[in-house]
Amino acid sequence: MGTLGELSRPVRLIAVGGTISMRGERAVPTLDAAALLDALPQLAAVPKLEAETAASVPGTHLSLLQALEVAQRVCSAADAGDGVVITTGTDTLEELAVLCAMVYGGEAPVVLTGANRPASSPGADGPANLRHAAVAG
Repeated sequence: MGTLGELSRPVRLIAVGGTISMRGERAVPTLDAAALLDALPQLAAVPKLEAETAASVPGTHLSLLQALEVAQRVCSAADAGDGVVITTGTDTLEELAVLCAMVYGGEAPVVLTGANRPASSPGADGPANLRHAAVAG
């Protein structure tokens, strides 16, 4: 696996919500794309990194229309040559991956990631998952 500073293609983070974005006692999505990046200063080493928030919902609340809009954003970014990293809920990660595979047939990598523990929990796995996804993207 390479390092973040060695990435040659631009990387686009598309945040959709899910556990990776959750904080607080009741674990609600509070971290948008910018906050996810802020929580992981190592991502500043990525030469060309853009972030956008497509939704901020628990994975189970992601509608089919929202999922299709995410897939269209993925196609647009990937067709422009960007590697794409999507952060989403683990409940709908597989479905969103299948939808993206059905609508995108290009060469740029599309990587989906999430977390099992909210960002405010001890041992939150989201930051490490996001870092690994960025390297793959």
